[in-house]
Amino acid sequence: MALSKTNSIAQINDLFPDNITGEITPEAQRIVSTNAISSNLNTEETTGQTIKSAFETTNQLIKHGPGWRDILGGFTNAKITGTNQPTWTKVADDGAGSTGVYSYAFSPTVLNELWVTFHLNHDYAIGTAFFPHIHWLPDNTDTGTVRWGVEFAAAPGHNQAAFGNTVTIFIEESAPGIINQHMLAEVPNPGLIVSGAEPDMLILTRVYRDAGHANDTFTGNAIGLNLDAHFQVDRDSTLNRSPDFYT
Repeated sequence: MALSKTNSIAQINDLFPDNITGEITPEAQRIVSTNAISSNLNTEETTGQTIKSAFETTNQLIKHGPGWRDILGGFTNAKITGTNQPTWTKVADDGAGSTGVYSYAFSPTVLNELWVTFHLNHDYAIGTAFFPHIHWLPDNTDTGTVRWGVEFAAAPGHNQAAFGNTVTIFIEESAPGIINQHMLAEVPNPGLIVSGAEPDMLILTRVYRDAGHANDTFTGNAIGLNLDAHFQVDRDSTLNRSPDFYT
């Protein structure tokens, strides 16, 4: 017989230890887990039913309050090609001759570029803005400004649209005067709206340091680490794996 919710709680409470070691035996854990699963299967509809707690349940879809996540584009996984390649540069080692850790150095005098592709997840809150940002490090103590360019094109998947003309945005940030300080240069409010953004959209990007621009005044190399984007989420997943994702 399946346990009622009251009896399930009572049985779980009975398992809390009153001995010196404070241990709950594996057998006791198994009993409660088995009974709890049996109870849910016998007291709830097994088709189209979602556990309700702090979540809102709509058409089998668990939704929650707005929050933030990242889509990630590490430069160590980027495409590097052509004559404008950034330089693979040591960032740090153990101080005693280890191989160390590396990333790409973007020159203060010539254009360097690389390419990163992003996939938009199924937890994206439709219609909300993106906040692209670049993680980077200065390699000297100058306090000038680094100007990053991000050229991109985006298209939803599932045979819905073609990639159109690119758009370029610029992100500027002053160096702090501290070598290898972890910096994050981000698009300011209100962020970037990408037309038609939805799960499974791909965003193709070209990232470069706009070294020839008057606003780029940092005299050292800017060590690029990641192009990421903060984005808002309002669910854990979508109901369907392809459009319409939500009904």
